[in-house]
This record gives sequence, C-alpha cells and structure tokens, in this order.
Amino acid sequence: MKLKDFFRAALLKSIVFNFRSLPCKDALKLPIILFGNTRINSLKGRIEITPPLSPGMIRIGRCEVCGMEKFPTTLQVDGVLRFQGKASIGSGSVVQVGRQGKLTLGDCFRITGRSSIFCQNNISFGENVLVSWDVLFMDSDHHDIFDRGGTLLNPTGEIVVGDHVWFGCRCTVLKGCSVADGCVVASGSVLTRAFQESGTVIGGEPARKVLHSGIEWRS
Repeated sequence: MKLKDFFRAALLKSIVFNFRSLPCKDALKLPIILFGNTRINSLKGRIEITPPLSPGMIRIGRCEVCGMEKFPTTLQVDGVLRFQGKASIGSGSVVQVGRQGKLTLGDCFRITGRSSIFCQNNISFGENVLVSWDVLFMDSDHHDIFDRGGTLLNPTGEIVVGDHVWFGCRCTVLKGCSVADGCVVASGSVLTRAFQESGTVIGGEPARKVLHSGIEWRS
C-alpha cells in the first residue's frame, strides 16, 4: 500500500473489519483497507480472497473522483464475496450480496466511484475490469412478479463480465447479460442480453448492436 493511502485509511476500522471477516492468519496481513466514510451494513456472509495476500491489496471507499469525497461507501455481505486479487471500490459505491448471492471480482477490479452492485444470484467479473461512476449492476428485480397461476415471471439471472472490460459512466447492466473480453460499454448504455464478440464497443438504450469491432483499449 502506498504511503499516502496509509495516512488516508481508517486503520482501526480496517483492523476490526479484517478480523471480523477473515480467518486470523489472513487478517494479520491486513489485506482489506477501508477509507473515509465506509459503512458496513452486514457481514453475515463470508469474504474469500484468493492467495497470495498482501497488505492493502483491496481498497474500499478510497476517493478516486474529485467531488465524491463525502459520499459514503456501503458494504453488505450476506452471501459470498470473492476477491481473486487486487481490487479497488471507490467512494460512494454500494456493494450488496444477498443470502443466495455470489459476487466474484477478478484481479485488478476497479470502481472509480458511486457505482452499485446488487447481487442476489451470481455476478462475476474477470481481470482488469474498470467501472466508471454511476454504473448499476443488478441480477434481480428485487420484487417477485407472478401470473394468476402463481408462476414466477421474473426469476433472478446471472451477469458475467470477461477480462479487460471498461464500463463508461451511467451504464445499467441487468440480469442475463454477459460481456466478452476486451469490450468497452459506452456511457449511458443499458445491457440486457449477451454480447459474445470480444474487442467491441457496445452501446444503446437498450444496447442491441455493436458500435465498433476490432478495438483495443488502454487504461
């Protein structure tokens, strides 16, 4: 962890969080660092981190976007939250994993700020995924809808994101969506289906077509 992050971190809160959520031998390495106004609503589920572990490899609540310093970051884990390497969840973001939910964040996952992940079923991100601000991921509708015969009309789904995907600001990603490796999702897009072609720019409200193919993006 960089020295400037050490001074910005809520160290006492971070220590308590690590020992509440991880086995003692892992908590001693202090892999998770909380920043600023980070709120822990629930830790009834479990947090898993793929080794090797290192101090500060996971940062929650760190401000990366000017003007978002005062927005609280909220974490609620009632299911399984799995980190497969380094991760950064920016200030103002919300991560909620329901009792039946499984959220997997690949190595070098990054949210810049004020984005939300609501996982009731299964959401997985590959490596080197970049999420801009005001992006929403939601694999359920949060309220069940039945027909007159009692059949559930809106079951939960999955969201699967490949490696090296960039989501522009104010995107909405809903259940049943998948995004292939190397894609860019244009700002303001609404994704409701699978996009299986890698190296493309996806856009639209809702997104129905590929805007460009054969692209490569760099952070």
